[in-house]
Amino acid sequence: MKLKVCGLTSAAQMEQAYELGADYVGMVLYKGSKRSLLPVLEREKEAIRALTVAKVGVFVNEDCDRILDLADQLGLTSIQLHGNESPEFCDTVRQRVNIIKAFRISSGTDIDELVKPYHGVCDFFLFDTQGETYGGTGQAFDWGLLEKPLVDKLFFLSGGIGPGDVQKVRDFYHPFHFGIDINSRFETAPGVKDMALVASFLSDMQATEPDRLADLS
Repeated sequence: MKLKVCGLTSAAQMEQAYELGADYVGMVLYKGSKRSLLPVLEREKEAIRALTVAKVGVFVNEDCDRILDLADQLGLTSIQLHGNESPEFCDTVRQRVNIIKAFRISSGTDIDELVKPYHGVCDFFLFDTQGETYGGTGQAFDWGLLEKPLVDKLFFLSGGIGPGDVQKVRDFYHPFHFGIDINSRFETAPGVKDMALVASFLSDMQATEPDRLADLS
């Protein structure tokens, strides 16, 4: 299972997360977020670009040229589109960089209808909790809502996953469950992670992985 640590605002924490075992590090490039990297972009840009890790830039309803410009400046390997981007927009951006399309889920969401137009224009899905803001709610949605829809695209689970949720993650099964995304519940302040909590969580997740693989053999 892949592990993504998102909402990071410094190259130092991105590198540390990778050294601890994260497969992806994520940065929010949306000025409306309290975890936005944009206020420190000029200071951190060169150090982030130099990192040889899988870097995901999170955008919300941003202009295509701006996305591609920042992807080049920061050496992003993937783009996470977390707003109301159309399938056509996703397809355009995907010509240049891998796309993770995020969907915000509530108990009344028709997941089949929501994701159907995006199956052919994204590389991964990400399911997050519906809230008043785009991401970082600290609240989980009912993962059982993913059992019946026809989701046949590799996806990340996000939304309120915390330090004590290793067993919950372990118990969730879906054939296309690719990874998890952790963020706000591991923070000492918005955009600043408690790396001891991250280290403990990643260690516990990695310790359970051999057993999980054995269960599937």
